[in-house]
Amino acid sequence: KNGSILVGARPVWTTGDSSIAVILQDGSVVARGPGRTMVSVVVGKLVTHSTIVVRQRVASVEVGRASGDSLIQLSEGNDLQLRARAMDARGYPIGGLETAWHIDDNSVASLDSTGLLTGRSAGRTSISAKIEGIQGRAAVSVVTPASAIALVIRSSLSGTPDALNANTPSAVVVP
Repeated sequence: KNGSILVGARPVWTTGDSSIAVILQDGSVVARGPGRTMVSVVVGKLVTHSTIVVRQRVASVEVGRASGDSLIQLSEGNDLQLRARAMDARGYPIGGLETAWHIDDNSVASLDSTGLLTGRSAGRTSISAKIEGIQGRAAVSVVTPASAIALVIRSSLSGTPDALNANTPSAVVVP
């Protein structure tokens, strides 16, 4: 009878593509990745099939360097390719989605539609990447590159070497 519980029956569950979904012994479906797969159950001589469609939803967006580093620092005049990675609620990446980039202060750096960041002047700003309505943010630091390094020997006001420094040279960065 349709909908009846089969006492003592042991269903055997299978899936066509375990990279999309797996079926637990109790019949629960666990999504693994986006796509479509066929799920089957066998009880005795009875077999039935169903199609499962898995679509990941964006739960968070990670913003950082294309290399994966989350520290975003660059020198004036330099370019840096950024990456925005959409993640689902279970922490799996979601590929193939459009990203909308934004920068808070474009006097510090510019940011194009591909995520290419260009340092303009020393300072700090924030960038954001929005994917399917979910936004991720990151801080950006633009620094002035050193144009010269000078060797300085410090001495006390009396003209004799400072006892703490004992004529130990130190490098000074000159912007």
